[in-house]
Amino acid sequence: DMRYQCRTEDGLERWGWQEHDGHSFGVQVIDDPKLNVKMTIKLVKSEDADGWHVRIFIDPLVQELPISVALVVYAIYDSEPGRFVGELDGDRVLNWKSSCIP
Repeated sequence: DMRYQCRTEDGLERWGWQEHDGHSFGVQVIDDPKLNVKMTIKLVKSEDADGWHVRIFIDPLVQELPISVALVVYAIYDSEPGRFVGELDGDRVLNWKSSCIP
């Protein structure tokens, strides 16, 4: 199964903002019992206020049941031509870095 968006008819237990200030940070949580996935997305505005830092955490809703998840991240860099470079930190955290291509 693939999820592209969150809709009422998808049978999600929870989705949406759990915390935010409308400007510089936010936490979203998606609970998907069909896929046995709890996804927590944390966003923080960068220090120069020109971008965002995002961390995505994926955990099973029911610890005893396995999960298998592939995550596709869409991103846009609208200031100059650029690219995103990611690195895996351990087996759970993907750190994204943006850099300009001359």
